[in-house]
Amino acid sequence: MGLVDTLYGQETNRLYRQTWGLTYNGIWDWGQSKAGVYYEKTNNTRLQEGTTGRVEGMINSDVYDTSRLESWRSTAEVNLPFNWLTEQTLTLGMEWNRDELNDPASMQATTTTDALPGISGDPSQRSPKNSATLTGIYLEDNIEATPGTNIIPGLRFDYHNDFGSNWSPSLNLSQDLGDMFKVKAGIARVFKAPNLYQSSEGYLPFYAG
Repeated sequence: MGLVDTLYGQETNRLYRQTWGLTYNGIWDWGQSKAGVYYEKTNNTRLQEGTTGRVEGMINSDVYDTSRLESWRSTAEVNLPFNWLTEQTLTLGMEWNRDELNDPASMQATTTTDALPGISGDPSQRSPKNSATLTGIYLEDNIEATPGTNIIPGLRFDYHNDFGSNWSPSLNLSQDLGDMFKVKAGIARVFKAPNLYQSSEGYLPFYAG
């Protein structure tokens, strides 16, 4: 009887998630403000699995590995209504994100050849840890061009510690159609960095087949 057969009805994976957050909302004579700080930790404990070829994804050991992802996030935003030519609301905001990953389960692949220059074929020589910090600031102006018609230009700046900086302009339009319907349209340039699993320098892609 194989290992997989002996595991029928048994626990092979445990996922534990812990989250907390603190938010603040303020209403002032000049406008509104809000801020928040958040934390999330995920532990993924599972039996080791094959990583290549026909056994990829198949449990091949009775030893558990735990991969841990921790995320910190903070946000702040102010909304400033004013009248210049027409009613407008100016929004200023910032976001800060920090992610840390320790993923030993993905570092099992071995090879005796230099599959990728600069990456060792020995799992013990590759770090299972990866981290990233992303900071963003944004500006948006909600302009009431006519009653029921809003034009919303915006601009966002992001900086990633590994992938650099990026400017993202946007333009949106919102049109009320009576009391029950609203049509929205927009165009924007978006910045999306690879996640920690995709950007891990210790991950060794290896294909058999």
